[in-house]
Formats: sequence, C-alpha cells, structure tokens
Amino acid sequence: MILTVFTDSKRLSQCQSCGALITFAELLSGKTMPFNGRAVGKEHASLLQSPRDVEDIDTTKYPSHFATCPQARHHRRGRPERR
Repeated sequence: MILTVFTDSKRLSQCQSCGALITFAELLSGKTMPFNGRAVGKEHASLLQSPRDVEDIDTTKYPSHFATCPQARHHRRGRPERR
C-alpha cells in the first residue's frame, strides 16, 4: 500500500517502548503515523491546493511501526484493545 505524506512533516525518532528507529510523518488526513526506519518516499507534486510538498511511502518497505512494535497496544488511544 502507498501512503502519501507531507515531506516537511517527516522527523526521525526512537520508539519509546522498543527503541527502534522510526520516522514520524503527517498523512494527508492530518494524522501522524510512525514508519519503521528512515522512511524514504518518492516526491511528487501535490494535487491538493497546498504549497506543501508531498511524497509517497511504500508500506511494504516501510511498514507502520504500529503494526510491528511488540508494545504497540500500550500506545493505542481511543479504542478498546483487540483480542
């Protein structure tokens, strides 16, 4: 799956739980998502009427850290835990 993010929103960080290197980036929806590693996407012109540059991140190469972190359930907000 390809997710489009705002290029200027990307920042490197470290997972507070497992210590993995992650990249936080703002999705077009306005939500922030952590990607595994140094997520690098393909930049392109935005189809939105926005001055911000965007890029596509391939989640097969850089999956959401929510999906891979062993402690992900501790970071979820607003929804009950799945069983």
